[in-house]
Amino acid sequence: DSVEIEGDFQRGWSTPEKLITIDCGTFDFFYISYILASNSLIQYRLIVDGEAELDLMNPEVVEELGSGNRNVFQMPDFKHSDALSYRPEVKAGRIEYRLFQSENVEFADRLLEIYLPSDYTEENHYPVLFVNDGKIKLYTTPFKTVIDNLIYDRLIESIIVVFVPFIE
Repeated sequence: DSVEIEGDFQRGWSTPEKLITIDCGTFDFFYISYILASNSLIQYRLIVDGEAELDLMNPEVVEELGSGNRNVFQMPDFKHSDALSYRPEVKAGRIEYRLFQSENVEFADRLLEIYLPSDYTEENHYPVLFVNDGKIKLYTTPFKTVIDNLIYDRLIESIIVVFVPFIE
């Protein structure tokens, strides 16, 4: 009866969009159109009658921990980066957990997930990157792998990344 789509190409997965329906007699035809950059790589998922479903016409699927599997689509000019792929020779950083408690009653306590580089020591100073919607980014993108690879390839210095979860 209804088909929606959620993905990288519209409002960052926050609001699924309803597909347009054309009555074709014994069945309905659902569609939607987007204009994408020629070098895009997107992930998406369909929502059929309220249930998340993969696009059966697209065999490209990525398994996403905690958020369900998604279809992947790449435009013709997309160029894969080595930074996106797990490489066994790269020493992985680790994730530690810290509870952030605020004395301000307007702010809820938050469990932060903190990336520490493989060469982390308490004696050194590191730049820090704060990532909003951090839990989503940490578990639905290869964020940690990218940081590990960029440090290993000496494209960035060792860094601490604080993944700040969204709280409504």
